[in-house]
Amino acid sequence: MEVEAVILALPAAAAAALVAPMSSDAGGILASFPAASSVSVSLACPASAVSLPPDAGGFIAPGGGEQEGFRACDFSSAKFPGRAPAGSVLLRAFFRPGGDFPLEAPDGRWVELAVDAVWPPLGILARPERSWVVRWPRALPRYAADHAASLGAVTAFLDGGPPLRLAGAAYRASGIAGAIESAREAARSLGGGNA
Repeated sequence: MEVEAVILALPAAAAAALVAPMSSDAGGILASFPAASSVSVSLACPASAVSLPPDAGGFIAPGGGEQEGFRACDFSSAKFPGRAPAGSVLLRAFFRPGGDFPLEAPDGRWVELAVDAVWPPLGILARPERSWVVRWPRALPRYAADHAASLGAVTAFLDGGPPLRLAGAAYRASGIAGAIESAREAARSLGGGNA
């Protein structure tokens, strides 16, 4: 396949493996970008067992941004109609694994942690009807103090080769909005016009 340019829309560690054959320096820098893991636990319960605050989308756990353990609860079925069948509510708890909360903990442990974190603030007494656990290893970018300089060095190493850009939350700004803007910026820098 012949292409005019390539945009790697990948986490930094995955991009590092592809970039390293072109520039071991750039690959090494990308491989060093820090990232945190996340676990999400979705819990379905009877709608009769919970009264969610009107117009609320969820709640955030108290504490600093980098603590381990419970981070937030999303009221999925309130935010997104159709996420749960009639008569049920879907809640999703987010955790930062580590210490007493290892990423590899069995699903049952994660479900119990989620129930212990979410049920008391919402006054839920019924057990969840169903649950789903999803692990996201090293999925959340963390930006070191020298992140901009490191990214600039990667770009400088790659500028001498074929047109290649990086896109995703690991590079410019976190979250979905940051990833989208990063992709648009990459496309524009390659002559993508109104991207």
